[in-house]
Amino acid sequence: KDFGREVLGSPTPTVVEFWAHGCLPCIALPRPPDRAGREYQGRVAFWKLNAGWTARTRRLYDFHAVPNLIFYRDGREVARQVGRPEGGDYEGLVQFVEAGLAAQ
Repeated sequence: KDFGREVLGSPTPTVVEFWAHGCLPCIALPRPPDRAGREYQGRVAFWKLNAGWTARTRRLYDFHAVPNLIFYRDGREVARQVGRPEGGDYEGLVQFVEAGLAAQ
């Protein structure tokens, strides 16, 4: 898929989870499009991107740890969560999504 078109160019707000193999906190995160995907269907899209710990990926998206959740709206980053969301796995993800929807 084309990240630029599907995420940055999308009219739908999008949460991207950057993850890597062997990352235990990444494994513990809720799996879109599971419960959150169903709850926000049509309002928020969910993507997973294997960061693979490459220097290019870290530089391109400006992060140094995974998991890293980034909320994009109108082609720009409006919220970021490094590590597992606070407040529990699903509840923390919902809080992150709601913060992203509310961000100006």
